[in-house]
Amino acid sequence: MGQPRKQEKMGKLWWSLLVLSFMLIMIPRRMQKLGAAYVVWSTSQVLQSIVAPVVYRLSGKSDEQFDKNLALFHGWNEWAWNSWEEEESSSPSSKIQSWTTGTRQVLDVPTLDMSPYCRRRRRLSDSLSRDGAYLVEEEEDCINITKDEVEKLLGRDWRRKPVLLKNLWSIEELKDSTRLLSFHGFQTHEILKDLNIPYFSNANQTGALRPNALATLAKLSREISSRKRSTAKMGSQLLVEAMPELILEVAPSDVVTNLWGNFFSPQHCRRYKAWWLSWIPPITTVPIFMAQQSPSPPTVPTINASTSHNSESNTNGICHGNHDDSCLEKRQQQHSRTDLHCEPIGNVAVQLQGSKVWTLVDPKYSMKLRPSISKHGRAYFYSAASIVEVTQQMPFYSVTTRAGDALWVPPWTWHRVDYVASDESSASPAASLAASLFHFRPLEFVQNNPIFAAIIIPNLFKEVFGINTE
Repeated sequence: MGQPRKQEKMGKLWWSLLVLSFMLIMIPRRMQKLGAAYVVWSTSQVLQSIVAPVVYRLSGKSDEQFDKNLALFHGWNEWAWNSWEEEESSSPSSKIQSWTTGTRQVLDVPTLDMSPYCRRRRRLSDSLSRDGAYLVEEEEDCINITKDEVEKLLGRDWRRKPVLLKNLWSIEELKDSTRLLSFHGFQTHEILKDLNIPYFSNANQTGALRPNALATLAKLSREISSRKRSTAKMGSQLLVEAMPELILEVAPSDVVTNLWGNFFSPQHCRRYKAWWLSWIPPITTVPIFMAQQSPSPPTVPTINASTSHNSESNTNGICHGNHDDSCLEKRQQQHSRTDLHCEPIGNVAVQLQGSKVWTLVDPKYSMKLRPSISKHGRAYFYSAASIVEVTQQMPFYSVTTRAGDALWVPPWTWHRVDYVASDESSASPAASLAASLFHFRPLEFVQNNPIFAAIIIPNLFKEVFGINTE
């Protein structure tokens, strides 16, 4: 009885292998190669995120040695990227534009003017409550914009794409001398001024996604807001962690609550007090960003196939030539910026002073952006593609946020931020101050990029337990 059963099992196994081989033969070669590239890249990202903390310590916490020890994963990534690019460029249905098309697909960001709507005006009182928190005074109450109204204007799926809210704050409100979330408040408030803040000493460098210096908030804000040129940039949530009530000065809480949910009160920025729950991070994190603006905005000229192929550049920064990649890229590196990356959280980015230029790319183009997971255990992916490649080869959004504006950046939306003046005639450096309302949205986290959502899980745990290496 045992022998016939064994033969029957072997027969089923051979038939299964035969059917599988036939299926593989029938699958187009392009799909086989793309499938292999997906598997290799995904495996590389997961393994890298798991072993990176150990490799970092074995590297003596040296970034240079760390990169050398991760060379195997870099090689896998390069192979996967090249496979995607080869197959996309050879496919007649490819949506990636070639360098010779000379066209740029700049998409419009839907815009809502918030000035007709009123909102509760809130300010922080000078007095403290019993638990040491700053009291909140409400000056007036009125009817606010609702989510239903926004859906009528922008459609039911409006949260899946970037949205610009113009005039979320009025200029008068932002100039209120009692505001703590200001350069003056950073330099004078007794709690804020002495905070030690990690920052980027040179935010002009490519890949500057990790702080490398430390200074008090008062000293750093004086440097950035002065008339002297500075390449420093701060992006830190330590201010709101030290004083959660500052979230009320980031955005009118009733507006953002109506549009995105109940994530934006001071209690959402605090950790649980019970010791067994204190390891759980707050529901909402609020990093504050400040940097000096470039006097004039960067430009990536439209590449015209009829222009000369002789690459040259002159002293005034104008780039010539059809393939003048180096000149165009250099033009993009003359100011503070945050390079192209994407994150698993929703972001309401509020501009409080100055301006910033945003370049955003839909998550569906993720595999064309040469993505890699953060090697330092943080929950984000960064892009190895240059800004020139991005703006010339795929559709993108370009939008400028000015003082009082807010930009909704959905989960997994790729974004680059350039600190540049909105007024081209500006000849002297000015300071940009902004804040982001980061909050986790489980549905959009999965819907917007299922592959990234699965791969990022190890790094999410590192974020929660504080075992990342930066």
